[in-house]
Amino acid sequence: LRGILGIAPAGGNEGVNGAGEPAPRGKNGAVKRKRRRVAAVRSGTLEVRGAHTNNLKGIDVSIPHGKLTVITGVSGSGKSSLAFETIFAEGQRRFVESLSTYARRFLGRMDKPPVDRIEGLAPAIAIDQGRASRSPRSTVATTTELHDYLRLLWARIGRPHCPECGREMRAHFPTAAAREVVERAADARVKVTIPLYDAERPLRFELATAKELASERERLLGEGFLRVLADREELRLDEPIAEEQVAVCRRVEAVIDRLRANARNQRRLAEAFERAYRLADGVAAVWVLGESGSERLEFSTRPGCVACDRFLEAELTPRMFSFNSHQGACPSCAGLGVSREPDPERVVSAPGKPLLAGIDGAPRFILKNRQSAYGPLFRKVVEAVGATMRTRWKDLEPEQRRVLLHGDGKTYKVRRRRRGRRAARDYTYEMEWQGLLALVKRWHASSSGGNWTRALENLMTRRACPECDGQRLRRDMLAVTIDGLNIMQVGAMTVAECAEWFHLLEARLTPVEAEIARDAIRECISRLGFLEDVGVGYLGLDRQSSTLSGGEAQRIRLASQIGNRLAGVIYVLDEPTIGLHPRDTERLLDALEDLRDLGNTVLVVEHDRDTIERADRVIDIGPGAGEFGGRVVCAGTAKGLMRDRASLTGAYLAGRKRIDRRVERRPGNGGAIQVHNARIHNLRGFDLQIPTGALTVITGVSGSGKSSLVMETLRPGVAACLDSKAEPAQDGSAEVTIRQPGGENRELRKMVVIDQTPIGRSPKSNPATYSGVLRPIRDLFARTPLARQRGYRHQQFSFNNVEGRCPACEGAGAHLVEMHFLSDVWVQCDACKGRRYTAETLEVKYRGKSIADILDLSLAEAAELFRNHRKIHRIFDTFCAVGLGYMKVGQNAATLSGGEAQRVKLATELARVQTGDTLYLLDEPTTGLHFADVDRLLRVLQRLVDAGNTVIAIEHHPDVMLAADYLVDLGPEAGDAGGRVVATGTPEAVAAADTHSARALRELLRESPNSAHRAARRSSRR
Repeated sequence: LRGILGIAPAGGNEGVNGAGEPAPRGKNGAVKRKRRRVAAVRSGTLEVRGAHTNNLKGIDVSIPHGKLTVITGVSGSGKSSLAFETIFAEGQRRFVESLSTYARRFLGRMDKPPVDRIEGLAPAIAIDQGRASRSPRSTVATTTELHDYLRLLWARIGRPHCPECGREMRAHFPTAAAREVVERAADARVKVTIPLYDAERPLRFELATAKELASERERLLGEGFLRVLADREELRLDEPIAEEQVAVCRRVEAVIDRLRANARNQRRLAEAFERAYRLADGVAAVWVLGESGSERLEFSTRPGCVACDRFLEAELTPRMFSFNSHQGACPSCAGLGVSREPDPERVVSAPGKPLLAGIDGAPRFILKNRQSAYGPLFRKVVEAVGATMRTRWKDLEPEQRRVLLHGDGKTYKVRRRRRGRRAARDYTYEMEWQGLLALVKRWHASSSGGNWTRALENLMTRRACPECDGQRLRRDMLAVTIDGLNIMQVGAMTVAECAEWFHLLEARLTPVEAEIARDAIRECISRLGFLEDVGVGYLGLDRQSSTLSGGEAQRIRLASQIGNRLAGVIYVLDEPTIGLHPRDTERLLDALEDLRDLGNTVLVVEHDRDTIERADRVIDIGPGAGEFGGRVVCAGTAKGLMRDRASLTGAYLAGRKRIDRRVERRPGNGGAIQVHNARIHNLRGFDLQIPTGALTVITGVSGSGKSSLVMETLRPGVAACLDSKAEPAQDGSAEVTIRQPGGENRELRKMVVIDQTPIGRSPKSNPATYSGVLRPIRDLFARTPLARQRGYRHQQFSFNNVEGRCPACEGAGAHLVEMHFLSDVWVQCDACKGRRYTAETLEVKYRGKSIADILDLSLAEAAELFRNHRKIHRIFDTFCAVGLGYMKVGQNAATLSGGEAQRVKLATELARVQTGDTLYLLDEPTTGLHFADVDRLLRVLQRLVDAGNTVIAIEHHPDVMLAADYLVDLGPEAGDAGGRVVATGTPEAVAAADTHSARALRELLRESPNSAHRAARRSSRR
């Protein structure tokens, strides 16, 4: 209407073009944007104009639909700002706006990203590096929805068995029962009977006791029965029966019919079953008489086991096979598969001390408390077992220890004196002694949190649930099988093993079962194939999602999206190749191209060389990080990027720049970390020596056992060597020892673990709080003249303290809006506009900046601002040295990638005073790093080793492998096909081996500066 009337737009930039000039208008005065949008859609491009998100400098980008586009650039240049916070955020906002007004009431508002316009935007789905669910109920199978198809299969074609005796629980209707008897008896003489009395089930049948048969004989004869079986002895009812004949009988049965089981009598046999079922409420038995003896077969019209008196209460449904439902979950462990039990070795932590002193502090506190009733009871039990309170635990007899720990079930009379206000009063009470372990378990169950709960949790250990043996489901549901396996046995397979099992399953089913299960089996095979395609075939389906790395969780979500077979969607991925060996990268790229070939637009934020070279379009953001980035350096093909002299990424791809490769290898300082019999998870019980005083890289294909070796074997083993109180490896199988160097070399005294776990999940957690640099900064603000005048202390400048923080958002700077069926969104606080503090606090300035301004600075800017403060400057300068200068001082920890979180931890450690005798364990430190940042990180690690430290890193990056002093290559494949040491030594020695890592090393060693030849060579191999 404004265009028709010739009225200027009310606000915004509706009447201007991207350059700020008046937009062209038609004859009627309307802005010609409608035609440009139609042109953008018809040309198949996504047009982003004037993007100003974070450090983006109002860039314009064109992304072709139906293509694989890679956004690359140095770390912090603005790649994620363009992909996730602009394109995906706008797609999510438009989706929410398309909902009804009623639905939007529950979702809250979503701000429009700072961009002039986005045209040709299709529905967008983001697959980022966010950690998978931390719930212990979330597994690989539930995340990929594969468990839903498994539950459907077991509910429809599963064969239930008796959990007691293992017999198949089937319903035998007359015709089917007669057919089975004819097949099994093979012309033998049979008797069809119904129960009259059973000593094990006396309430189900007509006779209360076996003696009643003599008095009820006439009635039974009148009902048409002529013979009965009393413990296999046949008696006639038309003859007198003495009570003594049946007094000790355990079972009495009435005979319905006697005949031979053959095809001619099959109809008569079915009629006998029909009559038996009618008289005995659907239960019948058949005695098969043979020369070697008789056999009793039981039948029922209800699915169940007549012998064990167990029947299916209802028809099987998928919910019964879910450990997240009360219908299927094990009642003992509530579907978790584990139970927490007190550990005797932790409860009695000092067996060399007297009884009470040897008990851990938490239960000892109660036993020593005069107001507690358990102290006198414990002393009474000690006296009863023949010991004293001064007896040491290790001097007790085994039976005495058993009574004290596990109880004896006896009730003890205890006399106790309680002091009142005026006089003391003696009284007695009786209590049963349940044992120390039972008391600790009860105290832990009734605790409500806090230090007391944490103290008791330290005494507990996780064990497999004894009821379900760790399989999470009820025993009845675990007895339902397909091809001899229950649902949790199939769920315990790896992705590759499960795919192979499903490929063979259809041939093993009956024609009816195969027809019912065909679609579900096809869907399972498809989803398992997608998981293998993205390189996670080694993962177990029952592996908890909380144990997955960011890259594994992202690839699992990617496989789920491929399985949905959507088309016309924009998929935004954040570095999907993290955690992947170069061998597995090819398979992931094939999966991304399949997603593209379905008609989707695949937008990938990535640094990987192979991914960039196989992309249809590459957008290089830069040229630097933070304020020095946010511009489009180059947009086009990978070859065009290599020819562009302004692109730092192109320089590394073309070979004009190279990551520094150390030529001189350090032999170490003479010491070594020795591992004997490493066999946790898939490790095959090998022995290994890792030199100290050197940079060691543990490599191998994804799933070969690197994390099992470093994080679950070396980490607890070295901790136990350095600290006697630390716990050993999980299964205690691996023996880790440290051979200290001789002479003047320094010994290994300390261990620092730097992994990819988040530094915090709250918006209040940031690099400044994690590194501790915020405390001296707050002290500086507290010493300013205005702060002294007002009496402000350093607590005033903490957003965790009520004195100075914004009362509306409590110092978070944002409010969490739950989106229910979408990802939750943090919305800026309206009161403080995201600045976290009250207006009075922000009036205090240091060198013209408030505390909120300091938090909004980049780390590089903060290093320059505090150049004259040595302690503060050292911390900020260390952050810049590891490539994090672009990051904000107060950046939300939840927005950091796994690689950024790891570098924050590394910088925090490096900022401390170096002693030169530390072991650093790193988990893929190059995650999320550009080539230039990898070069910078390697220089930092080399300086660490030169200072006398030892660095052990899990890594796939070929350049990091070449820079190592010592390589350990695990493999040869993943999962059960891995877990072995296939090569060790210097990079040159490992490159001569026949392994996947060796091939990647050889390729990097012989690469020429001419990248066109390299790309052609890789293309020919594919």
